[in-house]
Amino acid sequence: MEKKFYGPLFVFLRALVQKVYPKYSVQIPEKIKGPVVYISQYQNLFGPFIILFWFPRCLHAWILHVFLEQKSCYKQYMNYTFTKRFGWNRILAEKCGDIEIKVPKKA
Repeated sequence: MEKKFYGPLFVFLRALVQKVYPKYSVQIPEKIKGPVVYISQYQNLFGPFIILFWFPRCLHAWILHVFLEQKSCYKQYMNYTFTKRFGWNRILAEKCGDIEIKVPKKA
């Protein structure tokens, strides 16, 4: 791990999380030439945190801001994910949105 990339609070929290949560592995090619983008499934923001805590190298995380607050996350599911992307009608989208936002998912 590169020195001074992460602050002491992150290093401490990562060590704590790695003791409590199940181990995850990330597959990385041995030789990387140039910049690389890794993509994680959000799973109610669980995915980006797993990547941060278990990725074996230093990285800068880009997390879509609409998933950081419950209200904006609900709007994203209702106005895009369920209605436009999945093509669901508004009533079905509202019912599933209520469940999706309130129930945390396991990885």
